[in-house]
Amino acid sequence: MEASHGSGEAVFRITKSKPVLVSPTMNTYDGLYYLSPVDEFLIPTAMNMLLRFERDDDDHGMRRTEINICETIKQALAKVLVHYYPFAGRVVMGPDGNIMVKCTGEGVSFVEAVANCELCEFGDFTIPDPPKHRQLVHAWNEYPKNPLDKPPLVVQVTRFQCGGFVVGLLVNHCMCDGASMREFMKSWGEIARGLPLSVVPFLDRSILKPKPKQPFKIEDNPEIISPVVPLNEQSVFKSFCFDLQKLMQLKKIAAMEDETIKGTTTATDFQLIMAFIWRARTKALKMNPSDQSKLFIVLDGRHRFGPSFPKGYFGNALFLAHCECSAGELIERPLWFAVDLMKRALELNFIQSLDDYLENVQSCLDTVKASTTELLLDTAFIGNKWSTFLSNDIDFGCGVLTQIGAPIPQKDLVLVNSHIKGSKNKILTLGLTPSNMKAFEEIMQSEMRIQASI
Repeated sequence: MEASHGSGEAVFRITKSKPVLVSPTMNTYDGLYYLSPVDEFLIPTAMNMLLRFERDDDDHGMRRTEINICETIKQALAKVLVHYYPFAGRVVMGPDGNIMVKCTGEGVSFVEAVANCELCEFGDFTIPDPPKHRQLVHAWNEYPKNPLDKPPLVVQVTRFQCGGFVVGLLVNHCMCDGASMREFMKSWGEIARGLPLSVVPFLDRSILKPKPKQPFKIEDNPEIISPVVPLNEQSVFKSFCFDLQKLMQLKKIAAMEDETIKGTTTATDFQLIMAFIWRARTKALKMNPSDQSKLFIVLDGRHRFGPSFPKGYFGNALFLAHCECSAGELIERPLWFAVDLMKRALELNFIQSLDDYLENVQSCLDTVKASTTELLLDTAFIGNKWSTFLSNDIDFGCGVLTQIGAPIPQKDLVLVNSHIKGSKNKILTLGLTPSNMKAFEEIMQSEMRIQASI
């Protein structure tokens, strides 16, 4: 199976092997596995990501043959699935009508691939190039509209001529959030390097089981049967770089506008970038002053839950902070105003009990559902931070993780990522309609002299 992309002489070819199922090396739990209310909401969506590993000539592990790279990763996958056995099951509708995971041990779909070029020729993974980068994630356009009874995890390992490789993942979001996926990748790498797991996953999701209520039934939620990876082909996706100088400029702008607002200068880089983008997008959309502009921020509930989640909790423990303001006020007020709105929303989200957490999550999800039209029209969007993936923890022993990217961008999702491992630069990636993107670029260039990477 071969796919190609390029123009003129620059034609990149990815040759894929036939998918195989990688099952746990030992017998695991055989039965139905409970999903929490947070998991259920995320069933029709998918996480897709590319992890780029560069060859490290100082690492004797790279003396392995190219075939051994894939074989090592595949064998380690089979072993780590013993600990993360729900990934080897299938999402099904349980006997009571609830969505669950049937732990069959069937395995994860695994594809080996070879590229006809060096990794550096494939470009910067933080700059969206869907036609090219989607080749590195198997079945991105074949993933079923109905996610039931299909592998919840699809892995593709693509080897490049330079000795580098890319791990492409397609994950049913009901299985886990970004924090759990990062822990899974860390454990996977530890086993590949012959080490014991530093953190044993906590798989019991019944700790998020709410009080008895009407069960979640798929027939009552027809929207569950929807494209797993929504992609508006009319959208334009671009990336913008915030280096240290521009980040300092943002802080100075926010501080100079109103020195009486304490805490603006202590805002994180992510908060400053998102506040700036929120205002710039709103300006670019030319919204009516009375219209509401909405921003949702993805948060990890593990660090905001008073009693604390068990260490290694495997599942979705996220929720969304919600910022909302009239377009007129957001644009007319200075940057510090948007920063302050964000900080207030984030500070309010510390959960004291399980019931409070579930109530908070349900409230946020209801707000997102009610904002579906706004998300489609760009007047609302979701911000997420991916930079935490670039750590020394994810290591298969045969390369250095240098970048992470999203091969299939979502129009309503704005990502803030590190440009490359070790760099302080932040990369903002977003999608808008062509006319709105042109206006957005003009605003970025006039206010920050930031040009799009593509």
